[in-house]
Amino acid sequence: MRRAIALGASVFGLAAAIFGSQPALADSVMTEFMETMIPHVDERVPLPAPAARVMAVTFTAAYDAWAAYDEEAVGVVTGNLLDGTGGGNSEGNQEEAILHAMLTTLYGLTGKQNPYRQRLRWMGYNPDSESAAAQLGRNIGAMVLAERRQDGANQQDYYEDTSHYMVAPPEELAAWQPDFLDRMVQEPITPHWGHVVPFAIRNIQHHRPPAPPALGSPEFDAQVQEVLDYSANLTEQHKAIAEYWAPERWATPATHLVDLSKDISERDGLSLAQDVAMFFTVGNALMDAGIAAWDTKYHYNYVRPVTVIQRMGDQQIQAYNWRRNRTEMIAAEDWEPYLETPAFPEYVSGHSAFAAAWARAMELSLGTDQFDYTGRVYFLNEENSSHVVDPIDLHFQTYQDAAASSGMSRLYGGIHWMVGNTEALRMGRTIGEMAHNRAQGFFEGTATAPTPVFAGVDTEYWQAMGAGGRMSTVLDPVPAGLYSISASLSSDAGYEHRAPVRLTVRSGDGSNRLLGVYDETNRTGPPGSMPPWVSVGWRSTGVEPFYVILEPLSDGSDLEVVQIYQVRVN
Repeated sequence: MRRAIALGASVFGLAAAIFGSQPALADSVMTEFMETMIPHVDERVPLPAPAARVMAVTFTAAYDAWAAYDEEAVGVVTGNLLDGTGGGNSEGNQEEAILHAMLTTLYGLTGKQNPYRQRLRWMGYNPDSESAAAQLGRNIGAMVLAERRQDGANQQDYYEDTSHYMVAPPEELAAWQPDFLDRMVQEPITPHWGHVVPFAIRNIQHHRPPAPPALGSPEFDAQVQEVLDYSANLTEQHKAIAEYWAPERWATPATHLVDLSKDISERDGLSLAQDVAMFFTVGNALMDAGIAAWDTKYHYNYVRPVTVIQRMGDQQIQAYNWRRNRTEMIAAEDWEPYLETPAFPEYVSGHSAFAAAWARAMELSLGTDQFDYTGRVYFLNEENSSHVVDPIDLHFQTYQDAAASSGMSRLYGGIHWMVGNTEALRMGRTIGEMAHNRAQGFFEGTATAPTPVFAGVDTEYWQAMGAGGRMSTVLDPVPAGLYSISASLSSDAGYEHRAPVRLTVRSGDGSNRLLGVYDETNRTGPPGSMPPWVSVGWRSTGVEPFYVILEPLSDGSDLEVVQIYQVRVN
């Protein structure tokens, strides 16, 4: 039986008890509210990639609420559709709208609302307020949740796998095998996550690194020896680094990293607008890092160190023996990593990808690479139990120092190969930069996301054509995949008398290339035979913008476009 891990819950609960009874020294309502948000997300969604999604969706709702008051910014989900509906453009209204957007979103994501309502009351806000700002925030929260309802996460079934993943048979020696913990076999966590709709990633396959070393190759043998060398030379400092970044401390890397961002906001006195921008960027960088890392993990399905080393049987190795808290010669089959091995394939390291994406997003959001932060470790797991040690300080001068430390923590913990760390750091840094660049488009009002465009067919996003036709503005590229656009139609004489239509999707890159078409040119029939809904399928490459044309094909009664929306089929 593996050692029981109870450290994270007890220490976090103690900290909450000590610091949760009085106001936090926060500089914006966002960080005050997050005093409650972070521990409850940690409790309700203790899964690495889904927790990052919760952060991204919540911070997107907060951003859209703030953007509704800003002259330049456009919302990710709401665009400019709700501008001017939340009362006057005051910071008080912005704060109230943001808090109600976050409360509504978190209720939908975690299934709990009482802790968040109590936090609002404690902060001096009425969670049942009917003010224009509160209603705006609730509307935005509902719209953001609706936009994410079918994003591939399968939240409604608590993120249960939809990919039909099967664990490889033991004879596939290079494939990941679940570990045995407390006499139970691990269940693979979120194998389907590579199919979740990202924020900034346009083609998930472009972010997969090269294949890891093949079983039996010199590179493979070298990485096994490297893990054993780290185990044999494990120091208290190494253990502290492993413990500081371990998921047992915070349940997930995302909650830990967002908490660090909160600390920096409070330390540096960021304004509300700065907080909105930073957390929006960081949250979406973390979500995309999780999507890319999990896509890679289950694509390569690569074996963990514990499986490889224990298969060496009674071969004697020099390694750390956590049962006796010392390095000694032991049988390889008795070796255990310092940290508990997670329930998903090794390549690449999720911790490294999350941390690198977070670090790059923080650098670009704040305009500096200087972190200047010290973490402190008070407990180590040794001799099959956790115990207090003299505080061990870990100082990170830059954000990249912190990301590198998080990556190495998994080597010290014995649960990753070096290649899984280095490739994930590279991946995460790229994704952090992409998330920042995508976010800038929304801040500056230059982004045109499909969701708000399809939400309002009578807005400035659409140009009127004859007899009720519509042509959209050019829309930003969407992630690669197959999509369906559907429109609900009527006319001044009712559904059954509407004119035949053509629904077309074309490339907006200047080529005007046809991407998809639904054409009723030759359709005839008795009254009532025209369907109220028309749909067109099209495939996105992930890199080209596009636009949509809906046009009548006869001189019949004017069409009314009741609703139009797009969903990703796969």
